[in-house]
Amino acid sequence: SAENIARAFEQAWPAHDWAVTFVHLREPDSAGHAKGWMGLDYLDAVRRADRAVGRILDAIRDCGQGAATAVIVSADHGGSAKGHYRVFEPDKKENVTIPWICAGPGVPAGLKIDRLLRTYDTAPTALALLGLGSPEGIDGKPVLEVFPK
Repeated sequence: SAENIARAFEQAWPAHDWAVTFVHLREPDSAGHAKGWMGLDYLDAVRRADRAVGRILDAIRDCGQGAATAVIVSADHGGSAKGHYRVFEPDKKENVTIPWICAGPGVPAGLKIDRLLRTYDTAPTALALLGLGSPEGIDGKPVLEVFPK
């Protein structure tokens, strides 16, 4: 559960010096597929995930690493009804729109990116934040807007 993942993160993060940590909170996706996007179960799952993200961010800040840590919060896909992509509706806005939030050293506060981002832009962005290049042929490009000018 999101709560258990947040609790495990709170315990593990201060004791480790990880360069990269990936946390997956499954509840919104599971609720969307099971009961439908934007229904009460889905919105409750989003609230639980939001609380877990808050606890994770607090743990990073509380151990003094907030100023040196970049965080990307995203989703793998949008959704409508109980699905997320249909060949006959390839551009349905709620199916292809995802949150994509980045905060960290040098990322402009309040930045709003008004262009198309894709889920697969996340990995090259994370690599660039670490000072690494992307492997040749990787899908996606770093989201350059989040880097200091």
